[in-house]
Amino acid sequence: MDLSRLCSVAVKAVSIKRVSVASIHGTVTMAVTSRAPTRLTLSEVRFDVLPTDGTTERAIIHGWTENVSLGAYTTTEVPIPVTVTSAEAVRFLTGALTRDMDARVRGTAKIDAYLSEITIPFDNVVTLPSILKR
Repeated sequence: MDLSRLCSVAVKAVSIKRVSVASIHGTVTMAVTSRAPTRLTLSEVRFDVLPTDGTTERAIIHGWTENVSLGAYTTTEVPIPVTVTSAEAVRFLTGALTRDMDARVRGTAKIDAYLSEITIPFDNVVTLPSILKR
């Protein structure tokens, strides 16, 4: 049986919650769908957020979370808070103050399926909605 078909991971949203002079706080929300007849555990998800504007593919945000319970036959939303403090990332994300911006979220999720671990890669482009349009 191909265990990688038991779960799928998609990036649902990237949002900026708060901006200060020193940092930007936001959330990356993952949607993890389990097709298993029993509860599983998202043992770890790690990801990078990269610009899609043609600049070099250097990660501007790193994020991770661990030990999230996944229900049987359900989609679980996993909000992952992130804080950005690097000058490069803050410069990139300040563009999201006045306009919608696209970003690539790339990473892997590890699912504990009792007797084995499933590693699921993901790579999604999402739109960061403008903060000032809200």
